[in-house]
Parts: sequence; structure tokens; C-alpha cells
Amino acid sequence: MPSRNPPRLSTFREANVTMNYADFKRHVHTLLNDTAVSDNELEVRAREHLSRVLDDPLVAPYNKLPWNIDTSKNLISANFSTKRAFEAMYTTAADLGLETGGRYVSACICACALPSRLGPSLPILPIEVVTQAKMMSVLACDIWLARMWRCLPELRPQELRVMSLSSVSHETRRIVLRRDDYTCFKTGKVDQSAPRSMISLSTQTASLQVVPICNPSLPEHWLLREWTIDFFRFYLGVDVTAIQLDSPRNCLLLDRMASKAFTGHYWTLRPTEVVNRYRVADSTVGKVFGTNARNGDYITFEDCTEAAQSPPAAASGLDYYFKAVDGFWSLFGLSRRNHDSAIEDRILPCRDALLIHAACTSFLHQCGIVCSPAEFIMPPGFFFDEY
Repeated sequence: MPSRNPPRLSTFREANVTMNYADFKRHVHTLLNDTAVSDNELEVRAREHLSRVLDDPLVAPYNKLPWNIDTSKNLISANFSTKRAFEAMYTTAADLGLETGGRYVSACICACALPSRLGPSLPILPIEVVTQAKMMSVLACDIWLARMWRCLPELRPQELRVMSLSSVSHETRRIVLRRDDYTCFKTGKVDQSAPRSMISLSTQTASLQVVPICNPSLPEHWLLREWTIDFFRFYLGVDVTAIQLDSPRNCLLLDRMASKAFTGHYWTLRPTEVVNRYRVADSTVGKVFGTNARNGDYITFEDCTEAAQSPPAAASGLDYYFKAVDGFWSLFGLSRRNHDSAIEDRILPCRDALLIHAACTSFLHQCGIVCSPAEFIMPPGFFFDEY
């Protein structure tokens, strides 16, 4: 029988909030489904309440938490605050066009409030301010940051990156190498195991890594598991249970430095309205990870499922990979690989997995957790702009 107590909860207040998730969820769903209140009206109400509570000097320790001050291990940023985390959730939802993301954030803020104190003209007693600030701090930091995004932001990059890479099976690596023509689309480097016909004197070769896009593993505790599933469903519109960690659809082929920057959330692939088309958003200017390679470029994963099921004579050109890589190899006049690869080798990266990575990357930069150029943090929309 599964445990009824969340494992390793760091504080009593977190445990108290977590164990009341059934009531919290009921209030959130009521607000999500209330057609009498528009998204804009609910957001205005939530933002007003957010400011009334977290701008109060009485609750400063819950807005600017003690662990946020010590940046000696480069795990967190002094720019982070509970209020900024909520702002980042709003910004990311609007920026990535998350249909229910903004309303979900508003509903969660309002669910933290005492129902009788939501009106702007109603006074909030000091004890109520503290109670609600605790709730908001727990929600933004203990739940969203530490629990919901827990397996996505690489707050300990080296440890978690090695763990993620080790979770990729030999079969997944084989499929991804063939699918991606043994080439890192970000840098153009070719894997050392590529066919000899793809390598010339001018070809840059490296030992490429098959990197998971996200880690969709769920908490063991039933209540935290339910909360995690609900979070991705209502904020991102994603069924996180449908994503497999060890799958070609959850992997990219990258060289070592591009992999390190990707798992550290210094660059991402932002989904567009065009199927299988993404935009590179890269903040690594002047950093050791790279030279802002391909920032702003549009990358298209070619969907050749129908072509794969057609007779070989009907197949043409792009061979199940990025158009950009085809153009790269054509500069050298090198031949492409056999067009008769197995259908399993044509499995494209999953949009939902890439959306999760893009949303997490945006959130971490917007809230100040990840150090980056100022333009990547504020104003929003410089890299994560609308089309």
C-alpha cells in the first residue's frame, strides 16, 4: 500500500499545504470553470491580491526567502522572490501561448486567499497576511519550483545531466543517431561513428550525446503525483504521463557543450504554430558553453511518416531530418544515408517534451534563478517572442 506521507518534505508548512491539496484543487477547479469570470478579470483580481499580500513589509521573509540570499554554490539567484516567481509564471504562459496557463496561475493565487478577503476594499488582518504569504511562498517555492519543475531545471547541472544521459538506452541512441544523420543540428558537428561517406577533411567530428529533452518521472507519493499531473495539464496543456524518458521522441543529438547548455537551460527550442517547427532561443553569448550558435534560427523536424510508408521511389530529398542539416551537408557535396531506414528511425522529437523544456527555461530566466544576459530575463519577448 502506497505511503500516505510525502517523503522528505522539508518543512511542516509544506506538509500542511500538501496534505490539503484536495481542498486547494477543488477551489482551483471552481475558478477555472467559472464562466462568469473572464481570464482577464480573474488575473486582475489575483494580481491585486498578490501585491496586497507580498508587498507588505510584515511578510518580507516569505517573499525574499533566506535560502535565496546564499549564492555561493551558484544554485540560486539573489534576484529571485516569491512574487517574481508568480510574475514569471504569468509571463511564460503569455509568451508561449499557453491556453489555460495564465488562468491556472490566477486560480491558484486566489485559492491561497481567504474567500472573504479577496475584494480590494476588504481589509486583511495581519495574521491573515502572514498566513496567505506562507501559502503563496509554499506554492511558488516548495511546490512549483522544488516539486513541479524539480526534474526539469538542472539546479545541479553536472549531477543531474550525468543521471539523465545514463538513462538513455543503446537502442534509443542508435535510433536517434540514424534519425539525426549523426549530426548535431546546433553546431554541425558529426558523431565519430558516422559512415565514412559523411566525413571529409573539413568535417568537425565529436562524440555526440543523446540527451533527454525532459525527465517526466513523477513523485512516488500519490498526492504529489496527482498535483504534478494536474500542474502540467492545466498550466501547459500537456499530459506528462504520456512522455517516456527513454524514447527517441524525448531525445536530441547534441555535442558536449551544446548538451551542457541545454540541460542547464541556457538555450531551448521554442515551439511555433507550424507543426514540427521550432525557434532556437539561446542566451550563451560570451559564455563558455558556446557562441550563441544558431540563436533565432528556425529548425524544422521533417515529418516523413507518410513518405516512409510509400514505395521507395516516391521518397525524396530530406530523409527524415532537419532541413537545416540537409543544407549544411549539401555545401560539401556529401551523400545522404539510405532512404530505406526502418520506420522506427523516423520518430521525431515530441512537441510536448520540447514545450516543457521551453516553458521551464523561460520560467527560470524570468524569475531570476538562472543567471543570463539581462535581455533574456527582462523584458520578456526578446528571445521568446510572438509570431
